[in-house]
Formats: sequence, C-alpha cells, structure tokens
Amino acid sequence: MPKQSKKAGGKEKLQATRNELTRKLSEIQNRPAVGSQESAAPVVTTINYTRSEDRGRTWWEKPIVIAQNPEGFMGQTAILVNRQGIHVVYTATMTDNILHLYYISSADNGKTWTEPFRISSTNFRKAGPQLVSIPGEGMLLVWWELEETEVELRQRPSFDSVEKFLQNPQFEATSQTRTHSTIRYSRFGAGTWQADQVLDNATAIVPYLSLCTGKEGEAYAFWSEPGGVDCRVTRNGGQTWETILTFQQRMSREEFYSFVYGGGDYHILRGMSQSNRSGQLSYLKGVESDAWTNIIDEQTQHSFPQMAYTRDEVQIVWGISDLSGKHLLYFRQDNKPPKSVMYYPPTGDFTKHEASFVWGASDDISTRLTYRWCRMPRTDPQSRPVPDKWTLYDEINKETFPAPEDGYYTFFLQAVDFSGNEEKEPIAVDFQTYFVPPGIQSTPSSLPPLVINKRAIQISWKTADNTPSQAAPLVACQVDGNPISNFSQQDSIQIGGLSTGWHSIQLYAMDANGNVSTFGEMVTVKVELELGLVWEQTPGLDAKTPREGTRIFVKDDKVTLKWKVLDNSQDPSVKYFSSYLVTLDGRARNWSTPQESQTAEITGAAGTSIEEGDYRLQVLARDEAGNPAIARQRYDKVLDTTFTVDHTPPEVTFNPHTLNPETGIPTLTVSGDDKKFTQPENIRYQFRVMKEGEQWTDWATSSSFVCEGKPIKFYSWGYKVEARAIDVAGNESRYPVRYSLIWYERAPWMLYTLLGVVAATALIVVFMMVAAMRERAHQRKRLAQRRAEAEKSRQESPSAKPAAGSTSDLFGSPDTSAGGGMSSFGSGFDDPFASTASLNLKNRPEIHSPPQQDLEHRVSISTLHLAKNHPIHLEDPPLLLRSHRFLLPNPTSPHRLRPVERQIGPMIRRSI
Repeated sequence: MPKQSKKAGGKEKLQATRNELTRKLSEIQNRPAVGSQESAAPVVTTINYTRSEDRGRTWWEKPIVIAQNPEGFMGQTAILVNRQGIHVVYTATMTDNILHLYYISSADNGKTWTEPFRISSTNFRKAGPQLVSIPGEGMLLVWWELEETEVELRQRPSFDSVEKFLQNPQFEATSQTRTHSTIRYSRFGAGTWQADQVLDNATAIVPYLSLCTGKEGEAYAFWSEPGGVDCRVTRNGGQTWETILTFQQRMSREEFYSFVYGGGDYHILRGMSQSNRSGQLSYLKGVESDAWTNIIDEQTQHSFPQMAYTRDEVQIVWGISDLSGKHLLYFRQDNKPPKSVMYYPPTGDFTKHEASFVWGASDDISTRLTYRWCRMPRTDPQSRPVPDKWTLYDEINKETFPAPEDGYYTFFLQAVDFSGNEEKEPIAVDFQTYFVPPGIQSTPSSLPPLVINKRAIQISWKTADNTPSQAAPLVACQVDGNPISNFSQQDSIQIGGLSTGWHSIQLYAMDANGNVSTFGEMVTVKVELELGLVWEQTPGLDAKTPREGTRIFVKDDKVTLKWKVLDNSQDPSVKYFSSYLVTLDGRARNWSTPQESQTAEITGAAGTSIEEGDYRLQVLARDEAGNPAIARQRYDKVLDTTFTVDHTPPEVTFNPHTLNPETGIPTLTVSGDDKKFTQPENIRYQFRVMKEGEQWTDWATSSSFVCEGKPIKFYSWGYKVEARAIDVAGNESRYPVRYSLIWYERAPWMLYTLLGVVAATALIVVFMMVAAMRERAHQRKRLAQRRAEAEKSRQESPSAKPAAGSTSDLFGSPDTSAGGGMSSFGSGFDDPFASTASLNLKNRPEIHSPPQQDLEHRVSISTLHLAKNHPIHLEDPPLLLRSHRFLLPNPTSPHRLRPVERQIGPMIRRSI
C-alpha cells in the first residue's frame, strides 16, 4: 500500500505539470499577432545629467540626456569633474549584446557633450566603472569584467527547459558558465585613452570594485574576495601597482563595499549585494576600527551605493528597492527606412587633386546604418545618368579617391538600417573636376631622414594630373614659408643653407589650366648640427700659466687668444664668423665686427701695452647659415675666459728686526703689497746678506729671514740685508730693498753719543781759538797805539830816527843798549822783534852765508820770496826771527806792501 500511494502521488504530479504546460502553450498560441503596419514601443535606455548648485538641496527640473541607445542597454556610470570639464564613463550594449565601456565629456558645464568613445576591447561583460583624477591632468579608469565560458549541456531537459522551449523553439545545446572576474584599468592622458590592461584576477564572481585617491595623489583600488578585501595602490598614475594596505576586519562576500580617502583617513561603506535581499547601509571610518554605524536608520536599500569625499564631508548616494515586482518588456518593429544626407563637399567644384565625400543618415529607431555609393560620369552637364556599379553596403561614411579626368560627374548615395529598410531613392551630388590641380609626391628614396646633420638636402618628386593628355605640370617650392620659387619643369631641387631646427619644404604643381595644388607635397626635416666652440689658445689652457686659485695671471704686453668651431657635418666649404667682446674691470667694450678669423689679440690703445686689470673675453660664432656654435665648456652660445693682467711687481718693506737673546742672531721680516692682484700670502721672497760671496736664497712665500751664523754683538760693526719679491704673475722687484744692521744704524743712541762728544770737543776748540784771536786783536791794537805814539814823537823830533816798525825801517828796532832787555814795545815778549841776547850768526861756523843774489830772493829755510829790488837788511843788534807776518813789497805797486805769512826759524842774525 505505501508503494502504491507513492506511485499514485507521482502520477498526479506529472499530470499536473502536463496540464500547466498545455495551458501555457495555449496562451502562447492565442497571443494576438502584431500587424506589419504596427510597431510596439521600443525599450529605450538613456543616461541623464543633472546638477545641483546648492549642495544637493535642489536640482535641475529637467535633466539633460547626454547618451542614449535605442537598440541597446545602458547600465552603470562613473562621473568625474575636474578643471578640464565633466567626464562620464558608462557601460552599454550596442549591436553585439556585450556590455562595453564608453566615454563622453563636456567642457561647458554640461551644455554639450562629445560623441561616445569606446574604451574597452575585450568581449566580456564590463561592470563597476570607477574614475579618478591622476597627476598631470590625466584620469584613471578601473572596472571588472565577468569572464564566461560556453560549455555543452550534458543533462536531461527539465520541465523548466521545456517551458523555455515553448517560449523559444530554438534548442540550446550550450550554456554560459561564469568562471572568474578580471580587474582591468585604462589611463587617459594627452587627450586619448590608452589600451586597457589587466590589474589582477578576482576569485569572486562579483568583486564589487571601488577606486579612490589618497592624500598624495596615489590611487587605491579595492575589491572583494571570499577571504576579505584586496587592495592595490599606484603612485604614478597607473603605470605600476603594488599591494600596500591590509584590512584587519574580515569582509563578507555577500556585501558591497565602497572606499574613499579623505580628511587624513579611509572611509568604508557597506551595503547588501544579493539581488533577493536588502539591508541597512553601514559606515566605517579607519582601517583599524570595527565600529560600523548604520546611516539610514530603519530604512533598507537594494542598490550599489556610491561614496565621495568633498569639502571635508563624506557624500553617499544609495537607492531603494522597488518591491512592486512590476517589470515591463516591449517588442518593437522597424519599417521606416533611413534618410541620407551629404555633409561634404559643400559645392560640386573640386579644387583638390583628391575628391572626398562625407555623409550620414538619420533613422527614427536604428542607429546602426550602412551605406553604398557609386560615381557616374555625365556626358550632358544638364542630365544625370542612371546609377550603376554600386559598392557593397558598409558602415563607412566617407570616401576619398583621386579626382577623375576633367569633366562632369554625379555621386549617388543610398542607406539601409539594421532592419533592412533601404532608402527608396538615393541622393545625388553633382560635381565637376575642371578646377582640380595636379598632384605632386616626393620620391621616397630621395627623402632625407627625419633628423639630419647637414645643411643641404636634395628632393626629387613625381607629378600626376587628373588629365594625363595635358602637358607635364610645372613645379615650384617654398622653404619655411618664404616666397615661392618660380614654376618650371623640373623633377628635383637642391636646398642648402639650412639652419638648426625644423624645416618644411612645400612643393607645388601647376597644370596647363593654371590650377595650382594649394597644399602640395610637404617634406619635413629636422637639422641637428652640433657646432662646438672651444679654445685653442688662451692663458688658462697652459698648465704652466701662473694662477691663484681660479684666477689666471698674465704679465705680457699683449694677449693672443684663439678658438675653433667644431662641426659634425664635416663640410669643409662652410664658413664661420666670430665676434668677441672684451670686458676690463667690469667695463665692456663693443662687440667686434664679425670676422672669419678665429683669433683675437688684446692690446692697449693704439697697439700699446695691454692695461692692467681683470679681463673677460666672450666669443660668439655662427656658420654662414646662422647656426650658432655652442661652447663646450658650459653648453652656452657664449665661449668666455677670464684672466688678469699684472705688470707691476710687488712692493717690499722691512719690519723691525728681532734678536735671539741667547745667540744674538737677528730675524728679519718683510711685508709685500701687490695692489689688488696677488694676495700677500702668495707673494714669494728672496733674501741676501750684503757680503762678498753671499747668494740669494730660493724663492719662497715665507716673509721672514734668519741670519744664521751671523750674530750681532754690541761691539761688532754689523752688516746689511737685501730682500726682493715676486708676485704670481712673475713680476720681480726692480730694485731690492735693504735693511742695515750696522752698529750706528741698529743702535742710533751710540751714534748720537759720539756726535755729542765730538760736538763738545769742537766747541771747546772753537772757544779757545776765539779767545786767542781776541788776544791777538788786543795785541794788534796796543801795537798800533805804540806805533802811533812813536810816529808822533818822530814828527816832533826830526832828527830822531824812524820808529821801529815804521815803513822806512821795517825791521828796525830801537836801541836796546840803554834799555836792558826791554824794547820800545814794553817787554821782550811784547816785541816780537826784540831779543834778550845777542846772537852773532857770523861767528857760528855751522851757518854758512848764502850768495848775495840768493839772499835777495829767500829768507831763512822757508820758501819766503821777497822782492828782488827790496832786500831785507838785518843789522845789529841780532834780530830774533819767529813765526811772524811780514809785509812784502807788492810787485804790481812799488808803494804797497802785501802780507805774507811764513815760518821763519831758527833765529838768524846777519847783516846783509
């Protein structure tokens, strides 16, 4: 019994299922048919844009449709606003039923939008686009793709499959199996999107991807995995990625997470992700915390919430599930053909060697349109031919072909939509080619490389006219926008004198009708000449040139400098022109006239010796085409060098010497001064003791000299030391300076003492001489008085003899017989001619009398010359001759006597 009831129960279930299938089949068969003239309302998905200018309080009343797809489905979107405008990336299916990523943007605050641009390239469904800014005015887009594999069904059809078969009689032998998800990204820069790349593979089927930026511009990508959340970070705008952040809390695979960085911390949003469930929306701040907060109270949601951080606030958007369960599905029919339109050319008069046509079409539903076209000649300009020789239908909406021969033509265009509705009548565009210029194309083998290192190129070309029967076209060229050359029949041209940089050579052709190719053939080339400028002769090149640090010294009367231009083109016919500027002590002269010579001779005014001072010489050089030479020393257009001219030797002065108290050896120091040139510590000196055989010391920077082996004692006479100096430029002292260590110069007090003693002695002598002279003066005065008295007595007594000492008896003396030893002068001492004893020279045998004539000329042994005609009479009593002053006759006058002093002795008494 139990088995029978079980079997009965199974039969009842099978019978109930059969009845249900029969009922559904009947509903399908009784479904009303749609007539060919009717069309169901199509399902249209659009992407709308709206704005709020009061932080979300109010929004535009009517959003703007920025993208729509009547034949496809549009899904998730990502929006980014930066300085370049508004950027939107969205998922959509077009004609292949695959969700791709498309990009549109607006640069005028959403008023107008660009045409959609497809970013993704694979044939898998895309979802979850995330868009952020990266440094350099670029963008980074990250999304995930669901990879599916088609597998063959290896199971019995179920009742559900039977029901599907009734709905769709086509039997499905395969099924799509989801395997894994792939995280992909693409970078936007320089106005274009780069090819998408794989970031990582996600184990989860739906990884719930999120993307945000950090405080330093880095970008973080997060997605869910069964074991938690994976994170990747890029710090260079998506060029490289690394794993950097590990979350401590474990996250569920059944929940959706959104991440954002702002205010110095991370913000995480969690929502329910399963399609048959809804739940609360929770928020978490920080990766170390686990304190989730419900932010929508008791309300539940069923959506993919999004989060952003702006103005120090976390912005969150979420949706509420529609629990009504109502879903609408429509079937549509397209029976209206498209309508074609020609965008280009605006007129039928072609003026180019190539004819171009650009077209389009419009349709009420379909956006996938294809076209065909044909070109027909017109023998009669007033009538159109029947179109023939159509091309195949294609999505291409433009065509360019060489202009046909001169004549009249008609271009026919016809469109068809995706449903096969063909345009009933093609549109026709009439055009003529009488104004078409000839074409010109350079010969590829003659074209230079894009970058060359020479100044001349040769280009050859070929011309073609749309009417070959006419004469060969004439050719002219234009270089760098300069005037066009004359038209002539030629097939090549040599262009020289090119300067460094980009150059464009435009070729023009003209046919027999005078039609000139307006745009012609453009040849572009970049000339990269490496003109170097180096010194060949300058004071700084010689290692032996005197220098002080970086300062170079010259002492010559003129300075010759030479330079050289290095050219990588190795063209010996090129000329180079140089100009130089001389600056002395900051005062610059004028640039010299450009010259071919690469030598400069620096002298003074009118060829005189070069002035002293700091010099700077700057050189500019160019070739005959104007290409500048670059100085190799610092990669500048100016080659320069500096040097200092110094003609003046340093001045040397001795400082006071010092003595070693033990040895008495002196040490001398000097000070050197070389104006503003050589520093004192770099002046070199030589010393020498001024003694026979002493040599100069070696040149050295030491300014002190120790007189080794030559001590100075109190009693020593001393010596002198010489010193001379030489500066860095080699200017040597013209004359050495001397320092005296002689006793009276090293000890002036001794000299002053000696001079004092001598002066005192001289004063004493002078005093004694003055005293003696005064005494003599007194004696002469007394003698004069006595003579005067004697003369007076003689005049009073005429018979008296002349007074002694008178002019008539010069050597006479008064009678001394009565006066004892006294004379008329008062005493024997007072009278120089008196004598207290008689001395008879005649009785002395040792005294011989000289001849008479000799005695007339000489007296005694002195060379006392007397007048020949006035002999001296020596009478008795004997005359005592002493050193005295005689009055001798003046030869020029017989009445005048001249004084003569002689030393006469010994005493002589003789009568002549």
